[in-house]
Amino acid sequence: MAVIAVSWIQGVVRIATATPGKVLRSSEAGTLVSSPADFLPILNQLLTTTRVSGTEVIVCTDNPVINPLVEETPPANAKVVANLLARRVEKAKPFPEPSLFGYARVNPEAKSGPQAYLVTASPKRFVDEMDTVITAQGLDFIGYYPAALSLRSVLRSLPSPGEQVVLLVADAETGLMQVIGRSNGQVLFYRTLGTSEGRGAEGVQREIRRTLLFAEQKLNAKVSTIYTSGTSSTTLLQGMSGADGLQIFSASINVDPSLYLRAITALKSTSIENILPAAISQRGKRRRMRLGINLFLGAVLIFSFFDTTQVQYKKISLNNDIRNLGDQIAARQQEVVKAREDLQALSTRQETIRILEEEADSPVVESIYRSLDGVIPSGLVLDRCMVWLDKIGPGGRAEYLVQIEGTVPEGKALLPLIAKIGETMERSGLKMTVEAKTGDAAAPGADPKKPEGSRKSGGYFIRARIR
Repeated sequence: MAVIAVSWIQGVVRIATATPGKVLRSSEAGTLVSSPADFLPILNQLLTTTRVSGTEVIVCTDNPVINPLVEETPPANAKVVANLLARRVEKAKPFPEPSLFGYARVNPEAKSGPQAYLVTASPKRFVDEMDTVITAQGLDFIGYYPAALSLRSVLRSLPSPGEQVVLLVADAETGLMQVIGRSNGQVLFYRTLGTSEGRGAEGVQREIRRTLLFAEQKLNAKVSTIYTSGTSSTTLLQGMSGADGLQIFSASINVDPSLYLRAITALKSTSIENILPAAISQRGKRRRMRLGINLFLGAVLIFSFFDTTQVQYKKISLNNDIRNLGDQIAARQQEVVKAREDLQALSTRQETIRILEEEADSPVVESIYRSLDGVIPSGLVLDRCMVWLDKIGPGGRAEYLVQIEGTVPEGKALLPLIAKIGETMERSGLKMTVEAKTGDAAAPGADPKKPEGSRKSGGYFIRARIR
């Protein structure tokens, strides 16, 4: 992803949209900037007026506003080392005010003994002011590094053995950048020379020898191989080849101003070499992370809402299904009751048929007529006898009705005779039950008629039930 890269080298301020591979769009301030107080408005102007794109800003510089130190600590873990180096920087006081710093170990091959670190310090107030300018533009300040770290790609291109310490001298705008390092990309120390053309070859070579002496004394590394990168450095150092056993070679990568802009974008904002504290460099990432978490939680909330709604809908649907099933069960139960009633009626009908079939040899009517022989007294006139099946009672028992009609001879009391006939019926083998007879209140047929319809005194009737 492209970022906004700002280089402030030898007073020249450049800004570009860059990636580690190329510079997409760049611009340059029209004036040289020497002090931090002058750099801040120029930075604000470039961020405001130039057509660079991106949301993150990285700054690299060789200005004295950053100061390289070599410090040693006893063997310790990363957290303890950071605390120890903070005390060393505070004690060294590279600036008259509190400082921030980035660092990297320069002797990782040493398994025991003191651990040496290259520390780069910068005033905290200047860092905070840069952060204010950048954030005012709605951008994130993610990196602040020494420009020398941009030359790592050149170091890695050198053909020297990975453990050999060499000196790389590269063009840096109008000056020279000196980097003591290894071909594995490790930077052990760096210095910058201003206005190299004004110093002349002799002045530049004298400064080079001072750097070599520093490496021998402070880093315990005797450097005999120097690589140059860029037209100016190659021209100014060619006279040193062979002197004091020094060997001068040209690097395969030619350094130009765009290299500093491209290379600085490859450095990670989480690197311990970053001078910015995590509270600044990771602020944008944490904000985006919080935004992502909030969006995720919002999505979860929306999903939960729809899921809950769907569950409620399913619940209502299930309740409706249960209610419908209840209605269906009730309907089925009614059908079962009706089926049972139908079955009972069928059973009753079958039982009736069975009874009728069993009594086929001895008809019921014949039996009833024969039983009446012992019920009707002699001399009593019987005009009519009717027998019919009334209904099927409980347990499939058939119930018959018997009605007899006749005339009592003259001279005999009607009602006592009728009462005696009723009692005889009830005591008979058929166990008849008299339901109505002549003399009962509002009894139907109290005045029976003969078939021809003429009335006759002394008429009677009795109706009984046989179960």
